[in-house]
Amino acid sequence: MGLFKEIMSQKAGALGVIILAVLIALAIWAPIQYGKYYAYWRNTSYWSLYPKAVPPDWVSLFSSKKLPPTIFLKPSNVTQKSLYHGLAKEITYKFEVNFNYDEPPNDVIFVLNVKYQKPPAIMIYVTRPDGETVKILQGSASSLNNVIQINNDQSVKDNIYSWLLSKGLNVSSPSAIVPTDAIFCKLSNGCWNNPQVLKGKYVFTIKMIGLGNFTAKPLVDLTGKTYGLMGTDVFGRDIFIYVMLGLPYGLAVGILASVIAAFFGTIYGLVSGYFGGIVDKIMQRILEIWYSIPALPLLILAAIVFRPSIWLITVFIAIFAWMGVGKVVRSMALQLRNEGYVVAAKAAGASDRWIMLKHVLPQLLPYTMAQVALGVPGAILTEVGLDFLGLGDPNVPTWGWLLHDANVYGATVNGYWWWVIPPGLMAALVGLAFALIGYAMDVILNPRLRER
Repeated sequence: MGLFKEIMSQKAGALGVIILAVLIALAIWAPIQYGKYYAYWRNTSYWSLYPKAVPPDWVSLFSSKKLPPTIFLKPSNVTQKSLYHGLAKEITYKFEVNFNYDEPPNDVIFVLNVKYQKPPAIMIYVTRPDGETVKILQGSASSLNNVIQINNDQSVKDNIYSWLLSKGLNVSSPSAIVPTDAIFCKLSNGCWNNPQVLKGKYVFTIKMIGLGNFTAKPLVDLTGKTYGLMGTDVFGRDIFIYVMLGLPYGLAVGILASVIAAFFGTIYGLVSGYFGGIVDKIMQRILEIWYSIPALPLLILAAIVFRPSIWLITVFIAIFAWMGVGKVVRSMALQLRNEGYVVAAKAAGASDRWIMLKHVLPQLLPYTMAQVALGVPGAILTEVGLDFLGLGDPNVPTWGWLLHDANVYGATVNGYWWWVIPPGLMAALVGLAFALIGYAMDVILNPRLRER
């Protein structure tokens, strides 16, 4: 408690503790709020309704145009009536949206979710703010896809082509049309792929007529040009969700690897420094040999051979991170073994193990804790680096894998900055928190730094 108060008395330490407290709170909140999305990390089909590689919603604040966000519509009105003396029925679903943006959506997606014994006929229309009603699609439930993306559907293009021709517009062919541009534009030649948006209320209508029993839970998705707090990647995955879900892993790997390294380094350095002599020389030669081994190539080799889980990677990182702690602890143990209370304990007949555990180790623990804090950033960056190279656990949504996927799919080349910056900043923020705490502890424990 006294050490904590001293850390909080340092500006760097207080800032580090505040940042760390916020990060821990987020690490607890994220799995509770978004835990179900762990299962969809590599299930890219789940994200098919989301816009692909779009920036966050807030970029509109800095744009000359008001960009449309992604809008998921549920039916605002559902009506049902019987036909042919109850032999058939007609269900009409209406979806309303006030569209007041400067660009049309990237796409409009209809999800039908129809269950039937005999397939009903389905008709899809849109009524524009100018009163024009446009037939988008018509067909049997058995012939239509459950998920209809109108920009990729040739039948939709044919229907809109016919509508544009009926308005006296000069359209060369259906293939020249971008359906969303045509639906949301002020009618003029060329508006179907270079629109001036017609703002106002749009009503999408899905009508189903069929015999017997059938049910449906249709949805309409206007995939926008922006999405959420951090945008999406090329699969449509919400980057904010996976940056948050990567936080518990980042903290766990960094802290656990640093604690393991500090524990082993402390025990090793304590034994080497306390006994001194030939024991110290042998142990220090072993440490120096281990120090001279390049860690990254061996970590890469281990990852290739074992294809480890994230926890095995954590152990590998610790194996190559304990030597610095061992050196520092050994130098301190060399001094402490000559202290009066240690000499008195030996004279009283206390065993070496008792003296090390009861008298020397408690003096070393504050320094060990400082080394733990200072070791966390390096452990996190090592884990991020292995994942970035594609050598980590692909089933875990870590910041390194976000950056790996960003690199593979050309995020920097294509200007998808929102895919690269958030995971990088989070890794840096965690490292900063522990670096500040470690520096504050170093100032407290090192008289020379305290004088400065």
